[in-house]
Amino acid sequence: MPRAIAALSPSALLKWVAPPLAVFAALLGVLTLVNGSPAPATSEPGGGADSFSRQSASLDTEGQIEQLQAAVKANPDDAGGYAVLGDAYYQRAR
Repeated sequence: MPRAIAALSPSALLKWVAPPLAVFAALLGVLTLVNGSPAPATSEPGGGADSFSRQSASLDTEGQIEQLQAAVKANPDDAGGYAVLGDAYYQRAR
């Protein structure tokens, strides 16, 4: 097989290599455009799980858990609230 490739002229080799490279480049460009991540959604001021994670350390773990449980009950579709509540439970178990 290497002898067959060496026997090809540069123009014939270009005919075999250029189309796959062009398809690869086009596919890479399309996938890059389609896979672009949208900007993260911002939560309303004073609400959401982010405000609890940025809260001062003045609350004890039990107080944080109570507040996070209330936040999860108020917005059960917020996955971030559940994540922060799980972190608080983990902290309490330590």
